[in-house]
Amino acid sequence: MDQQGSVFRTEDGGSVDVTSRLVKIQPSQPAVAPTTIDVQHVVSVRRDGCDVTITRLPYESLSLRMASLDDAGGVETAIRRVLPSTKARYVVPALSFREWLLLGCALAVGIASFGPWSIVVFGPDTYSTSGIEGDGQSTLPFAMIAAVTTVVLRSSMRRWLRVIPVVAFALCGWIGYGDWLDVNDLNDDLNDDNTGDSASVGWGLQLMMIAAAIGVLTGIHFAWRRS
Repeated sequence: MDQQGSVFRTEDGGSVDVTSRLVKIQPSQPAVAPTTIDVQHVVSVRRDGCDVTITRLPYESLSLRMASLDDAGGVETAIRRVLPSTKARYVVPALSFREWLLLGCALAVGIASFGPWSIVVFGPDTYSTSGIEGDGQSTLPFAMIAAVTTVVLRSSMRRWLRVIPVVAFALCGWIGYGDWLDVNDLNDDLNDDNTGDSASVGWGLQLMMIAAAIGVLTGIHFAWRRS
């Protein structure tokens, strides 16, 4: 961040100057006229990593790629500081697509924890075991941790904190993988008896594994997004 007032650098070499009345965006080419936004017309400002999105009346969005996390955070803070108090209620950071996807994965793991993890057929009878009767009691709190930390830590500049959802989803996947192997082993034992009995993985465990895998991959991108 430039030390001379509220001036911040963009990734392409331009600058953003925030005053009590205006937000002035100067492109890297000096010959190009700057974009000037009246603070009175600013509806909201949102930061996602180094990306800053300014929404102004009539609800037009302007996206900026800042040079660093410090510059992005500085722009967001400076604009919030000069926004009229009457508009403060509109300045609510919106969730990004990555964050919605992480929350969706956490919800899916939570639902899957209550769904059937194993289905065993003994002769004419079929028995279903839900995840919450076993290891689903562990995956459910991990899903809650992933959801809460995604929302609470999404603006954190400490990358190691943003890795918490990744760890939570990875633990869910590890638990589910172990249960999946147990079901397969049980099925092999039943097949060896040549009785026609079988065991299969239920939709709950399948959904949990898919959601956990997507959560890990999305969480990695969420934690190590380019700064």
